[in-house]
Amino acid sequence: MNLPEKALNLLEEVYQKIDSEELRAKLSLIQKAYQLLYQEYNKDYLTGLYNRRAFEEALAQFIERAQREQSSFTLLLLDLDHFKRLNDTYGHDFGDQVLREVGRTLRETLRKIDLPARYGGEEFAVLLPGTGSLGGFGAARRLKEALEGLRWETPKPLRISVSIGGATFHPYYRLD
Repeated sequence: MNLPEKALNLLEEVYQKIDSEELRAKLSLIQKAYQLLYQEYNKDYLTGLYNRRAFEEALAQFIERAQREQSSFTLLLLDLDHFKRLNDTYGHDFGDQVLREVGRTLRETLRKIDLPARYGGEEFAVLLPGTGSLGGFGAARRLKEALEGLRWETPKPLRISVSIGGATFHPYYRLD
């Protein structure tokens, strides 16, 4: 459990022990504000996906869980091809619009249990729990088709291309 989660749990503990309605109302407001801050701490403001910090925390948890449960997961890394050229040609506002649409498409294409994140500028990472290599390949293919199917109206209709790589974590394979 990370520090923000510990703080949220502590706030809940204190809230349960307070008898004063006035103090409970004030603490409830603090809890709501802290929950909002915690959400912002974990999310990329532009795409609504998890940010790199949240992704790295989740990756550590996925590895621990996979080792404990002897299960696999797949990690996909996505990069929007030639994104700098898109920004230079159409401007950063348009680039932001493309990134928002990519975020929406990732959320809609993936399962609810999958964890998509914005890893860098035009780079994204996806954790696919309980998914082996074949399932990861299928997810990558679906994502590529969905993302490359997006279109934007510019003087010349615009489409993006994406490069995707992946790896599957198998805790029960030993390489020695």
